[in-house]
Amino acid sequence: MQSIELVLIGVSLILATAVVKLVEGLYQAVTSERSYWIPIVLMLGTLLYAINFLWSFNNDLEKTSQNYPSFVLSMMVAAVLMLRAHILVGTDPATIEDWRAHYETVARRYFVVAALVSVMSIMVLIEEGSSNGFDAASAPFLMGIALSTTAAIFEQTWVRGGVAIISLILVMAAGYVLFTQGVL
Repeated sequence: MQSIELVLIGVSLILATAVVKLVEGLYQAVTSERSYWIPIVLMLGTLLYAINFLWSFNNDLEKTSQNYPSFVLSMMVAAVLMLRAHILVGTDPATIEDWRAHYETVARRYFVVAALVSVMSIMVLIEEGSSNGFDAASAPFLMGIALSTTAAIFEQTWVRGGVAIISLILVMAAGYVLFTQGVL
């Protein structure tokens, strides 16, 4: 077994759990009588981030080996993405009666962890040698850090809602730019 396969198995298991949790949360949030749009947008963004992160390994399949720091960082990004999903959706999303009230109690933690995921993603790029941390490859993650930090600090609905929408657009654009080159 190549070391990249070990990384993919570990990351896939963690991200699959996060994806299942997010899909269940999306269903419950959308069908709830007391639905709220901001956590729905954040769940969509987190789901796409997890999908993009897993797809990023597609380019690594030709590598004959991974080093241990890269493996640890990749596992940590996946684990913190899982934590991000868990904070937003909770243990049992079917028991959340008021999604706005639930969101208000977890919003700051969610945005702090979202910033942490972006920091760790930059660390993965630096470890792989594909970024110095302040270049075009890191730009979406640096913007994610700025957006998440802003939303963690400011509690106004318009700030956090704007951050949710911009973050969703950012993760969609980053996925499109990074992963469709040569496909279209």
